[in-house]
Order: sequence, then structure tokens, then C-alpha cells
Amino acid sequence: MTQARLVVALMLAISTGCASQGLDTSIPLQFPSQCNRDQFFNSASLRCQACGSNQHRSPSGLACTCDRGFTMMNLGSPVVQCSPCNGTVSHDKRRCLRCTEAEGDCQCGTGQTRVESLTNLTASCFTCSPDTLGIPASPICGLCRDSFYKVTGLCHCPDAQLTGGVCFTSTDAASVPGSVPQDSVWFKTYLDSSLLGCLDYNNLTACQLLANMVALAAGRADSKAVHLYQLAASHQPPLPFLPRLYPSTGTPAFPRGLTFRSNEQLPLMLASYSASGQLVGWEDVSGGILQLCPDTQSRLNTAYLFGTTFRQSCSISVQELLIKYPEPVFHQLFLRHTDSDGTLMVWPVPTQSHFPESGTTVHSIQRFFLVDGLTGRADSLMSPPRSVHYLSSLMFSVRIPTSSPGATPALQLSLQYRTASVADNTSVLVSFAVAYSMDEAAMQLATTISVVVLSVLSLLVTLLETSSWSRRSGQHTLNFTALQLIHLLVVQLSIDIFLIDWERPHKPRASGPSAPLSGLVAFTAPAAPSAWRRLLVANEWNELQAVRRVSPVLQLLAALLLLQVVGLVNMATRDFRLNLHTGGDDLSSLDSPILRYGIITSVWLGLGLLQLLIYHLLYERCVEDKVRQFVDLCSISNVSVFVLMHRCYGYYIHGRSVHGNADVSIETLRNNLRNEEEDRCAQRGLEPHSDTQVFEVALTERVCQQLNRVTLPLTELNERRHGDRAESQTQAARVSHNMNTLLSLFLQHSLKDMDYIVKDKLALERILKYEFQQPTERSVLYKDPDGTVFGEVLYYGKELLLLIFDTLLFCVIDMASQDIVLAAVLTYTVQQVLDIIRFRVSRRNLSSKTLVDQCFLI
Repeated sequence: MTQARLVVALMLAISTGCASQGLDTSIPLQFPSQCNRDQFFNSASLRCQACGSNQHRSPSGLACTCDRGFTMMNLGSPVVQCSPCNGTVSHDKRRCLRCTEAEGDCQCGTGQTRVESLTNLTASCFTCSPDTLGIPASPICGLCRDSFYKVTGLCHCPDAQLTGGVCFTSTDAASVPGSVPQDSVWFKTYLDSSLLGCLDYNNLTACQLLANMVALAAGRADSKAVHLYQLAASHQPPLPFLPRLYPSTGTPAFPRGLTFRSNEQLPLMLASYSASGQLVGWEDVSGGILQLCPDTQSRLNTAYLFGTTFRQSCSISVQELLIKYPEPVFHQLFLRHTDSDGTLMVWPVPTQSHFPESGTTVHSIQRFFLVDGLTGRADSLMSPPRSVHYLSSLMFSVRIPTSSPGATPALQLSLQYRTASVADNTSVLVSFAVAYSMDEAAMQLATTISVVVLSVLSLLVTLLETSSWSRRSGQHTLNFTALQLIHLLVVQLSIDIFLIDWERPHKPRASGPSAPLSGLVAFTAPAAPSAWRRLLVANEWNELQAVRRVSPVLQLLAALLLLQVVGLVNMATRDFRLNLHTGGDDLSSLDSPILRYGIITSVWLGLGLLQLLIYHLLYERCVEDKVRQFVDLCSISNVSVFVLMHRCYGYYIHGRSVHGNADVSIETLRNNLRNEEEDRCAQRGLEPHSDTQVFEVALTERVCQQLNRVTLPLTELNERRHGDRAESQTQAARVSHNMNTLLSLFLQHSLKDMDYIVKDKLALERILKYEFQQPTERSVLYKDPDGTVFGEVLYYGKELLLLIFDTLLFCVIDMASQDIVLAAVLTYTVQQVLDIIRFRVSRRNLSSKTLVDQCFLI
């Protein structure tokens, strides 16, 4: 019993598992046009289904009808009931009638109609009068066609004069050479008759039909439809009902005084016509009438907001195009406006059609269509088409300003058509776009003039900087390759820096007896100055080299916050909408690269300048001023700093203590600082009664040669690279002593042939960073009252250059990737790499120039 229950449970589990998988409920996709003659389309099952015996498909394709010779009983079922009839079937196919004629079949001839009596179930033929004609499936006689009666006076027309179902006196006017679409029933039937009806009868529908034919066949080389239209357009007197398809020569004048506001709906209207030439009516472009790609109504209508750049593309199957447009609908685009008198007017928008597959040139035809499945019908007008002509690209262009757009029309519609085979059932790519542009001739001229002027100014500045570099480097000829050497890192990482220690050996002091029994008092040698002061100054300079007034991390975070989170970068679209956040049904317009670059640059530079302003106004005053604090440190340490940015140009920080010694106790140091604060001692400046401690230095050639002569032994030792370490240290100590002595004597005016003068720099010299007088006999020390000019050899003095470099780096990465976050990450990475290189190389340079071993640099 237990085993049986187990088996039953297992079977239920298996059946439940199978049921849970579900069945495939997909059905084949079929269309009514795909059903055979003996099938109808079942709207319930959405499939083609066979009709009954003696039945065939009805004209609608959704039901069946009886064959000839059978009566029909229709109770609402698509499959009707058919019964054979030995006589004549009535017009409504519901009764079987007996023919009273001798022939017995009641097949009435020309000029006759069949009269039926449903009471007696009989039928007979009745002869119509000469000016009337029997109406098929009708018991009455009707007037014959007007064209037949007008030409022949009868109800028949000779074949030579009959075309398109219309009778004409002569068809010679349509005998114009030209090409027509191959195997097209539509063109073979109605092309010639449309011209003749327009010419002979002023038939409005025929004239409109001829215009439609031109729009369909304009892409063909030597198109007959175009030739026929030109023949009609040249007719004298002018045909009153022939539509105007081709604009006059020259740029059409835009309505005077018509302007648009930002995000205003463009008042565009369409005059629409059916394939047969009937006027459908006026339509508004909203609702996606001209857009083949499906989308929400709000997004489709956004395309016509003034200033909105719109682009839409999609892939759509040929069958979908035929379902949406079984017959072509023709349009002409107009702009609605009001004239000065308040009258409502429409202005035809210039339209250009291009057919790239036929290789023809662009045609300026006002009338256009979206999908043409009519031309490709070869067997009959009811048969499905073999090919489809479709609008692959629609571009609506707006030229700004619309009041004076230049040689191009203010508004223009550009169309591009292609052909696809229906049998392949392929998908085709279609696009719709709205673009805004402006006449750039004036801007290009202004840009050219600006570039020329700025180029000349740049050349002059380059010559000036090169001349300044040549003077400061001790070269007397201009060398343009030197521009490559004036690079921020190269200059700052190769400076010459010397520390001048003003501390003198301490006075000898007596010591205790050297031996208890000697009875003599010994004196020690003078104590050497402490090395810690030089090490302290060197370490502070090492830390000061990479100090920046703009925090890179804060700059990146603030830029990400404004551009990405707040969404300022979304303002770079090519339209007038200022949506900071896009999403949902909002249109994502294309970005303008120039506008995006401008927004990012403005944000980055604005944040950088804001940081500089805060640094100067708040940080330096309320927190710390590292540059000026370094000058104070030099004064307390009794150590001066001599920096050569170029061979004969540099900076001098006067750090000689006014108290004579710096190796003192903490109490003495406090007293010294108190004396300075209370102005009870000399001032710190290089000159008497002066506080100026920082100078720009322009050396004579003799001083430069003397400095090179002092450092030459150490340079030769470093070039050998291999040698005794003890010898290197001894040589370094000797060079350090000689350099300290030389610079001390030089600054104290103790060398007659190497003297200097102190003067103020002219304002123009400060602006141009160029010394008008080159020192020849005496060196020149230019005063710097601000005390920060030596920041030129630090990041501190090149902050603007670094900010511009970071801005360009960030913008270039963003332009390549279109990703703000990626640009921020890569910019930060590059900054860190440069900082590491700057720190390591400058640390090594500082050690080699100040002769302070790297092991003492923190």
C-alpha cells in the first residue's frame, strides 16, 4: 500500500513538473494578403483558413463567397452555404432565376441591362437608349461617361483614344519619351491619362495625380513623369489646377518679421493628398505624422520645439511599413504665420529629395511621400507589391537667424529615399532629424582675424620670453630650440640652490684641568656651527616645492559634484532647453562638443580661481602662509637661500639673523623675537633700515663663471660616478665651504670685481618678466616687497599654469570618452604620477645642489 502511494505521488510530481514548464503558445504571423484564392483570413485565429467547396475568397479577404453559377446563403459565418443554380444567379447571389430570353442564359450584351423579377423568379435583358449604358449588377441604365459622350457622342470609345478609363480626342500629347517604373500597373494605367485629363479637361484630380506621379518617379533618370509635368507647366495659357511642385530660382524669402522664441512649437502644417489625387486636408505635423519610428507622443512632438536638436533612428520591417501605409499619402510642408495685416498665411518650406540608388541629383520637389507600395504592384492594383520605396532619412534644417539665414533657406526639408524588396521581408533603417545651424562666414572672418592677431602677439611674447631666457642663461644669441627647455618641470627640477650659513664658530671657552696633577688649564678649539639649521631649512624647502594653492582632490570632487550630480554638463545640448537632469520621456538631445568643452572649462577654471581667492583671503591670513613662513624660518636659522633658476638669473632669500647667532637657547630665542617685535634691534632686510628679504637676482658673467669654478670639482667628481666615498664627502665639504665663503663675501660687498646694486624693478618689467638692462659690470638685486617671487621655482608660483594643464587634460579625456567620471579618475592619476616624479627628482636635485645627504631629507 505504501509503495503504491509512493508511485502515485511520484507520477503526480512528474506531471506537475511537466505542466509547470508550459506549452509554446506562439502562432505563425500571417496577413490577409498572404491567403490563397480558396482561403480566407480568420480574424479569430489570425490564420488563413480554407473556404468550403465551390467557394473562393471575398474582396475583403475576411470571408468566402460562392463561385459563379451558385447561389449563396450568408448567415454571418465566413464560410457561406452555396447551392448550384441551373438558371441565372441574381445580382445579390441569393436567388436562382429563370431567363425569359430565347438564349436562356441572360448574358446581356453591350448597351443592355438585366431586369430581374424576384416575385416571379425571372430575368430578362433590356436594351438601353444610345446615350445610356447598362450598369453591371444593376437593373437600370445609366448615363455613359462624360468623356465618352463628349468625344464620340456614344457610350463607347475607340481603343486608340482610350487611356486610363478616360476617352480623349487624341492621345498624342502623352507621346513623350522617358522612363517609367518597370512593370508598374499604376504608371502604365494612369500616367498618360493624368496629363491628358489635366490638359484637355482641366481635371483637378488628374492634375493632382500627375503631381503625385512626379513625386514617385522623380528619382529615375530621364523620368517620363517629370517630362509630362514640364509639358503641362509650359502650357499656354497656364493650367489653372496644376500644382506648383518646383520653386522659383534663388533663395526663397522668409516671411518678414517672423521670429520664434525658445521652446516655442514651430507652426508647421501639411497639405495631404491621397494616391488618386484627392485632397485629404490640412494636418498638423504633431503626432508623429512624418516620423516612421514609434515613440511616445511627447517625445515625437519635442522635435518641433524651436531650438531643440532632435535625432531618431530605428529598424523597421518592410511588412510594418506596408501595414501602416498600404497606399502612399503625399504631403507638402508649409509654415503657418500671420502677416502685418493679421491675415493667416502659409509659407512653403523648400524641400529637396535625393535618390542615391538611382544616382540622380537632388530634386527640389515640394511634394513628398513616406512609403510607396503602389508603384511596385506588377500584376494588378490589388496584388501585393514586389518592392517598396521608403523615406530612409528626413532632415529638417533650421538656419539661425531665420531673418537673415544667408544663401541657405531659413527652413529646409531634406529627404532621402531607398528601395527594399518585399519578398525578403527584411528590416530597413529609417531616421528623422531636426538640426539647427547658422551662417558662419562672419564668425570665420572674425576668427581668422583673431587668430592672426593672437598669433602675432604670441610670436612677440615668445621672442620676448626667449630673449629673457637667453639673457638669464648667459647666452647672447636667440636659440628658438630653447623654448622646449622652458618647461615647468624641467626648470624646477634642475635649479641650482645654495644654502649660505651665516653662523660663525663659537668663542673658545675654558675647560677644566686636563689632569688632576698637571696644574694647567686647557682651552678647546672654537665650536663649529650646528648642522641642524641647514638640515631644517633644506627639509622645509623640500616640502615647499610641491605645495599648491589649489587642492587637486577638492577640485576634482567639486567638479564632479557640479558637472555630474548637479547636472551642469547636461546644459551642453544643442537645443535651448536647460534641463539639468534628463530621464523618463525627456528627449536626450545631442551634445555640442564646443558647448560641452566651454561648460567644463568654465566650471574647472571657476573652481580653481575660487580656491585661489579663498587661499589668499582666508587660508594665508587665518591658517598659515607657508611661503612667507619659510622666509621667517631662514631668519631664525641664520641661513640664506640662493636659487639660480637659470645660469645668470635666480632669487635670493636673505636669512641672516640680526642677532648674530642662531645656535642659542630657547630663552635667548624668545628674547630675540621679542626684541624684534618691539623694534629694539635692527631690521631683517639686506639693506640697513629695510625689511625686504627676498630679491630677484641678475648676475654678471664674471659672477656666473666664479660660481661655476667653485662647483667644478664636485661636478667632475659626480661625472665620474665611481670613486672613493670618503673622497667624495671631503670634496663636497670643501666645495660647500668655498661656496659659502664666496657668496657671503659677495653679499657683503667684499669683492670689488664682483659687486652688486639693489634697486626696484619697473612695473613693466614685472609684467613682462623681462629685464630691460642686462648687468655687465655689477650684478643687480631687484627688490620684492611681497616676498613671494621665489615661488616661480615652486608649484606655488606656477599655479595658473598647472590649473590650465589640469583643465586641458580633463577636457581632452572627456571629449574622447564623453564620461565625466572617467576624466576625473584619469586626471587624478596623471596628477599623482607627476607629483611622484616631481618629489623624487626634486629631492635628488636638492640633495646634490645643497650638499645635504638624502638620508637627512624627510
